[in-house]
Amino acid sequence: MPYSFVALCLLLVVSGRADPGKSGYNFVLILADDQDIMLHGMTPMAKTLEQIANEGITFVNAFTTSPICCPSRSSILTGQYAHNHKTYNNSLSGGCYGSFWKKKIEPQALPALLYNAGYETFFAGKYLNEYYSEAVPSGWSQWFGLHGNSRYYNFTVTENGKAVHYSDEYFTDYLNSKSIEFLQKVTEGKPFFAMIAPPAPHAPFTPAHRHDKLFPNVKAVRTPNFNISSSPLRNAKSLQHNDGHIC
Repeated sequence: MPYSFVALCLLLVVSGRADPGKSGYNFVLILADDQDIMLHGMTPMAKTLEQIANEGITFVNAFTTSPICCPSRSSILTGQYAHNHKTYNNSLSGGCYGSFWKKKIEPQALPALLYNAGYETFFAGKYLNEYYSEAVPSGWSQWFGLHGNSRYYNFTVTENGKAVHYSDEYFTDYLNSKSIEFLQKVTEGKPFFAMIAPPAPHAPFTPAHRHDKLFPNVKAVRTPNFNISSSPLRNAKSLQHNDGHIC
């Protein structure tokens, strides 16, 4: 691994402290995927979590508008509810990177607004589940977008308009390298917006080979709602009303 996550965090701290002056603030958004706050998934990285929290912004009263990937990501990028950006699920027919998104929503999304305001914009990671394209979405100065859903090895990325396949590199390491390279070369005096979107900790749970045996005795946390059927068996008892009648 050419760069460490700690090095990336240090660069984020330095970048985030810049005086906005007349040029504007710098923004770094790290979007983890499917990370449940109840699982305390960064416990092994307590120092890293503390550094990011202390040097960044912590939202203590925040809500997810949609409990599913593509609609939620679309809301983050636009500030809109699903009924406005019309991404309802993770499929193309459900609006995920569909024609309405590309023609009507994407050109008015946050990256495009910042780019038009003079920001240098950078994206690296998982974009939307149905993104399988060499096209660079509106508003991005630099683009390293993963094709499709979460994967860690054997992935394809569009690098500023060209699809490139990687077999052996670990995707999180790839994002780390590209992000550090961008932050080291940002134009002085020009504000930037960087969005880094690793698939982790979303399934498949594929660690880097060097981490295969790092936590042999640690068991995954089971929350109260783990593995509950979405359509439980409906029997007479479950259908019984309080008045004692069966519907």
